[in-house]
Amino acid sequence: MYWQLLNWALCSKQIGVSLEFLTEIFSNKAQQAQLITVLLSVTVAILAVLLNQWFLNRRAKRENLLGKLEALYLAIEEYDEFSHRLLIKSYATSPVANEDQVNDLNNKTQEIYKKITMYLDLYFSDQKIDISECARLTVLAFLDYQVNRASIHNVISKKEVEKLNNKYSKDATEVLNILESLKALVVKLVAEHKH
Repeated sequence: MYWQLLNWALCSKQIGVSLEFLTEIFSNKAQQAQLITVLLSVTVAILAVLLNQWFLNRRAKRENLLGKLEALYLAIEEYDEFSHRLLIKSYATSPVANEDQVNDLNNKTQEIYKKITMYLDLYFSDQKIDISECARLTVLAFLDYQVNRASIHNVISKKEVEKLNNKYSKDATEVLNILESLKALVVKLVAEHKH
């Protein structure tokens, strides 16, 4: 406590000395006007620098976010393409779909799904979007493929073919709808964050 009071006394004495020094130097009205002009100029310059930094920071954040939105949109387009190809190959009723192709498509689809999820979690966590249904449908299609592949030597009836085609159509439509809503969200976010 004693040291605080001593410190305060010394500071106030220094301020008093500084004020006395300034009043002696700027005792003339013209010199006081010069001091006020200099102080105002310095204040305006500091404010201009701070405002400039604030605007530059906002612009950099916006440009970074727009870059992430573009990357997210491209990842959605890529997921759309690969998931559609996976669904087509998985529900193919002929032995045209080879197992390596389907496995590669499944791996690529899951990899892109992880990328989309990462972008959504890192940069757009405030947006309530759940695309897990897309992944679930593609995984189920892949599993259906594995089951059908096991019985590939069996003849598939017309009824089974129709059932597979209906399942493909339903799953493809659902994935497409989810991805379209996600694309619309990205377009909306881009519009919000543009200049």
